[in-house]
Amino acid sequence: MEPYDTGLFRTINNGPEALAPLMRFFSEATNYPWFKVVAVVLVVVLLVRKGAGARVAVQGMVAFPLANGITDLFKYWIPEARPFQELSGVLLRAGWSDSAGTASAHSANMAAIAFVVVYQLRWWGAPWILFAILTGLSRSYNGVHYPHQVLLGWMCGAFSGWLICRSWDAIVASRKKPA
Repeated sequence: MEPYDTGLFRTINNGPEALAPLMRFFSEATNYPWFKVVAVVLVVVLLVRKGAGARVAVQGMVAFPLANGITDLFKYWIPEARPFQELSGVLLRAGWSDSAGTASAHSANMAAIAFVVVYQLRWWGAPWILFAILTGLSRSYNGVHYPHQVLLGWMCGAFSGWLICRSWDAIVASRKKPA
């Protein structure tokens, strides 16, 4: 499996240089102050609208830190090197990190939010799925994660989103039952 993963990594990492600005954005958007402001405004708008939008905001704000925490556990318990830490010729287009690359937290966080949006708003979640996919691909393109680390991140995120949505549903259902 490892040769296929490394081969796929090299294919993605050696992608067209014209994609660099787009992939850098998807890889590091959450670090930009303006992006954080837009995210906060979006959450506030969703909370004010109530209904499914408020559920998305609250569940997303719980799901992505859970996903991030799960990836941190993987990195702690099963540390794996990042591609640029062990392969030669990697095009590193993002910042250096000494942390393990076991599961991509960026991929997990976006997958968690995408799952919540799709679960609550159905087809309105399609842009979030695309955002999660591009975020994951950008991590390999930028040289900081192998494809299997991105896939594990997506799985951690989807699991976190599913767990939060199903827990929410169970709590709501239990409150509707007569005492």
